[in-house]
Amino acid sequence: MSNSEVYNIVPVGFFGTSITVNKNGNKIASLSMNWNGKIIITFEDDIEYALVLKGIFHNQVFLENTDKENIMCFEPHFNWTDAR
Repeated sequence: MSNSEVYNIVPVGFFGTSITVNKNGNKIASLSMNWNGKIIITFEDDIEYALVLKGIFHNQVFLENTDKENIMCFEPHFNWTDAR
């Protein structure tokens, strides 16, 4: 895999509640969970996005920008009867 890029994902802090993403030794992003359960993704140019759980059973994950506009929605479909 000569054309591959290597990213290092490193837990930060005493409890490891934050994560730093490095590429070639340079920090390119960080992920942290805030007090209300959102995962905040901050890039090196201070652009922020949030992963937000929504839906009755929190079965949808939305990617929001700082204006709370939905950028993307993930809807995982998991069949519990096949999980053995």
